[in-house]
Amino acid sequence: MAWVNSPDAELDSLVETVAAKMTGNVYFTTPDPPLASITAANDTFRLKVTAMQQGGTQATADRDAARAVLVGLLRQLVVYIEKEAQNDEVKLRSTGFDVDSSDHSTITLTKPAIQGIDFGVTGSVILHCGAMGSAKFLLVQTRTGGGAWVDALVSTQARNIVVPKLVSGQMYDFRVQAGAGGGQVSDWSDPVSHLAP
Repeated sequence: MAWVNSPDAELDSLVETVAAKMTGNVYFTTPDPPLASITAANDTFRLKVTAMQQGGTQATADRDAARAVLVGLLRQLVVYIEKEAQNDEVKLRSTGFDVDSSDHSTITLTKPAIQGIDFGVTGSVILHCGAMGSAKFLLVQTRTGGGAWVDALVSTQARNIVVPKLVSGQMYDFRVQAGAGGGQVSDWSDPVSHLAP
């Protein structure tokens, strides 16, 4: 994911390319997150970049925050793409993201563990999962009442993962899976239960 550290203009251009190629893409019919959310985040990012050019510490901080939101959404989209494409290079190349066909190295991913959970603000908890190891991201899933697991978010760090949009007073199960790109994922962690504040 070299684009994560790309210049602002290149990131903006990538989002436009991906949005165009993913719209109506027969291989990826239900993008997650929706393309509209990514486009909206990119519009905000572009405005903050323009404002930053006028100068000021706050303007730079605003740009950084908007960029972080956009990159987070793109990371989630990459996880969705990798799950759907199953290493099919034709499908991967149809998305607008660069595919490095020379890198087919396999990374051994250890099973992650949720080491602790703290209350966050109302309707959220904070998962603590220790070090990332060789993983590039962690996929967090939740469920209630023994129901189906649902994707909650993708995090690029493990020590303090805020899981939002929970129903206050509801008991949730949480589990995480490590990923390294190219469809490489670990086993799921053992589930841990916690009440949403």
